[in-house]
Amino acid sequence: MILDELKSVGSAKYRLACEIEHHHHLICLRCGSTVVLDKCPMADVLATIDDFTIINHRFEVYGHCTSCAQVL
Repeated sequence: MILDELKSVGSAKYRLACEIEHHHHLICLRCGSTVVLDKCPMADVLATIDDFTIINHRFEVYGHCTSCAQVL
């Protein structure tokens, strides 16, 4: 079993690591739900970099899902 660490402001949460191909997440800070992003933002970053070899990357966006935003 592989765990993924989800870092947020002042804390960390853990969940089972995804085993699907390359993807990124939107993560709710309140309930921990995640949504898979269909597009990798690195394509835009790579277009601006020519003097660095990227081996791996991680992209997560933190906020509140619709249900949690309604009760805040």
